[in-house]
Amino acid sequence: MRRHFIIVVNDATAEQQNAVTNHFTNRNGIGYWHWYSDMWLLIDSTNFWNAETLRDKLNELLPANHKFVCEVRYPANWAAFGNPDTFPWLHNEWSK
Repeated sequence: MRRHFIIVVNDATAEQQNAVTNHFTNRNGIGYWHWYSDMWLLIDSTNFWNAETLRDKLNELLPANHKFVCEVRYPANWAAFGNPDTFPWLHNEWSK
């Protein structure tokens, strides 16, 4: 079962954003979308992560920043506006 999460970090620097992104890059069973500076959409196919374990990992990576993690249950409705080149992952992965 795939689990879907929204991660938001307050006022992360570019270096801090890269730390979060790099942590999830190339991990088996993990997919993410990061087109907004302080937000990630994360899919976990391993069933390892939950809101608390993600929060704890973010606390390790960014101890001083405020953060918010929310698991999204499906079916979920979403809408977006922006560059269409940013949306294929949302249609192909997030919507599953």
